[in-house]
Amino acid sequence: MVFAVLVIILACLAAGLFMRLPIMRAIGRWIERHLLQPIPGYRAIKSLASGLSGSLEESAFKAAVLTSPDGGVELVYLIEDHGNGLATIMIPSAPNPMGGAIKIVPRERIQILNVRMSAVARVFSQWGVGAQALLPKGKLP
Repeated sequence: MVFAVLVIILACLAAGLFMRLPIMRAIGRWIERHLLQPIPGYRAIKSLASGLSGSLEESAFKAAVLTSPDGGVELVYLIEDHGNGLATIMIPSAPNPMGGAIKIVPRERIQILNVRMSAVARVFSQWGVGAQALLPKGKLP
């Protein structure tokens, strides 16, 4: 059993070192672009996982607040900034932070939070307990 675990660990280490080679990274990008991205939902799941892991990738979902016309705010995930003054957001539902409504809203109503998406997901899974700690100390938009 110990030998099997050791072999698996060494194989993972070797694969990780092998993937650092430029040719292997190019092959990995080709596989992702031509085989994985055509799969429905792949890009969304990849962005969601990147956001939850705290990735700084531009494509990762981001935690944000949406200011409603009446002045209230909602915790949301910024999915995509369209670049034309609009943005796609997801308004998660409690207690399931991975389900909710998708909306396209004016970008000026959104303020990106400087917190990890996993912290926002935790607040939703606890029916809003801890939301105060996520909100910026200054004035919201």
